[in-house]
Amino acid sequence: MHTHYTREELKAFYGHASDSDFGLEIERYEGGLTGYSRSFLYFHLIEPATRRVMGWCGYHTWILKHHRAEIGYGLYREEDRRKGLMSEALEAVL
Repeated sequence: MHTHYTREELKAFYGHASDSDFGLEIERYEGGLTGYSRSFLYFHLIEPATRRVMGWCGYHTWILKHHRAEIGYGLYREEDRRKGLMSEALEAVL
């Protein structure tokens, strides 16, 4: 994606309004999401009607050798919280 889309298109896809938030996404892309003994896998939560990226959820601190991971999640906007969206998303992830 990062080689085929413009900075503005990527910011819209990831749901980042500010350059600082988008900068963190670029750091993840450039630094990779896999290390020597750990891997990360996360999914974007997209609002169907508007295609807006609402947040993310997925596995982090995935210890490959032991087949164990922790789950993380986040919603970008306060108004999306406390609606059961993460419960629904995490059920699918698990």
